[in-house]
Amino acid sequence: MTDIEREQSDPFDFNLRVKEVKPQPTRGSSSENSPDIEPTLPVIQALQQYMADKKHVFLVGQPGAGKTKTLLRYLLELVEQAKGDSSAKIPILVQLKDYKVPSDDYYGIVHLIRKDLEDSWGLSLELAEIQRYLFHEQIFLLLVDGLNELSTSQEAWKDIRQFWDRCHKRQISIVYGKMAKLLA
Repeated sequence: MTDIEREQSDPFDFNLRVKEVKPQPTRGSSSENSPDIEPTLPVIQALQQYMADKKHVFLVGQPGAGKTKTLLRYLLELVEQAKGDSSAKIPILVQLKDYKVPSDDYYGIVHLIRKDLEDSWGLSLELAEIQRYLFHEQIFLLLVDGLNELSTSQEAWKDIRQFWDRCHKRQISIVYGKMAKLLA
């Protein structure tokens, strides 16, 4: 590959393909004899398709499989869409590696959302505004990365689960990367 070809190629296109994993049928069901074989899709196309139908998508794979890079690529796609569509949700990358257990002056994931809004979008919002936009107006699409990098503290996991439950009840769109099965 020449330098010109390398510059023109998409730096986040790793030709990753995914398939939907459906829950296993219970024993004795009629579908046990005829398994549904899902076709594989390019990962970004699959995310777009699944997010159109579902509110939560989990990317699960071995370390180094490309989950973080996939979230970054999907983030770029969503940013491009948002540029031309004022009704598009604002994608927020939540890096759980930076997570701290909530305290009197720190609000866990909401602080991470604030950090991404400031770093990526140049927006400085109050925590109450972020919560309003997230839970009531629902203008954010959360891309959550690094569950496996989260502290093993019971308090941290309790906070993450409460946040996830709050989002789930309100049908807030979230894409989880890295060992998402830990939350399920």
